[in-house]
Amino acid sequence: MIFSETDIKIFDAFCDIADNANSRADITISKIAAAAGMSRQAIYKTYYGSIDELINALHYYVDEDIKKLMDQFMVDYYHNPDLSYIDFLTKKILPALYEKRRYLHIFYGGIADPTWYDFMEQVYSDAIAPLASLAAEKNGIDTEFLTKTIVAQVIAIISTWMKADQPIPPRKFAKTFTYLLTHSNSELLRGIH
Repeated sequence: MIFSETDIKIFDAFCDIADNANSRADITISKIAAAAGMSRQAIYKTYYGSIDELINALHYYVDEDIKKLMDQFMVDYYHNPDLSYIDFLTKKILPALYEKRRYLHIFYGGIADPTWYDFMEQVYSDAIAPLASLAAEKNGIDTEFLTKTIVAQVIAIISTWMKADQPIPPRKFAKTFTYLLTHSNSELLRGIH
């Protein structure tokens, strides 16, 4: 998908409205149009016919660069299986997520978009399934179960990071992210380093 400056203006207006909403019902095309300095009809006719359509487009806008990076990593990984998945996440994905932090803050907040988690789980389960299948096979774990567990863990960490009013910059957060990904829950609870 190609997004115009007007799309981004609408997405930003959506965030303005969603950030102050108490419920999903508080987020309307009329309010978004007013915040974007546009008419409601212009948004309906030219851009988005509903809030759900706008949110779906925003999913793809937020995710487009991240998905490209992930797809490239998977290609590179097949040629060089010694590549570090965690290094890739900390050096490439975290900065890309940080650039879209305003939108992610809204999505992970839950009021504006209860479908975000399902969207992320589907996209990234599909993306890492080939990688997870090798580990699942070696360890006798169902591939789908392992894939969804890995994706859920990464989403939980990113969600907590993005829900903060002022997320820590990615270079600083990388250490925490790596620590959380490389230690089991029991190790984390016992404080094992």
